[in-house]
Amino acid sequence: MKQTIAARLSEHVTAMRPGAVPAQTRHAVKRLLLDYLGVAIAGSRSESGRIATRYARAIGGKPQASLIASGVRVPMETAAFANAICSNSSAMPISPTRSSSACRAALSSQSTRDCRAACRAG
Repeated sequence: MKQTIAARLSEHVTAMRPGAVPAQTRHAVKRLLLDYLGVAIAGSRSESGRIATRYARAIGGKPQASLIASGVRVPMETAAFANAICSNSSAMPISPTRSSSACRAALSSQSTRDCRAACRAG
């Protein structure tokens, strides 16, 4: 079976070691994570954020990942959906350091390795 581009990219990024990433890049990733968390927490209090959180809780399922700002655990895909809604529901202006969708999904999965890889990939 032919390996997908996403799988190849994921393998490449997860094989990277922190020491191989320039300090300036590591600093930028930390800022992206803080930006994402701040925007997502603010967005979780918006009307659409509250609706997405209620929806995710109502669906139920295997508790794999946390919803932003509530700590409730739901299936990974549901958390990714609700957390993405929250992170896009804030009235905050879009900044040039806004975190990527890949980083949001990885944070939703709560996998440190996936999160590091996604944030490194941008």
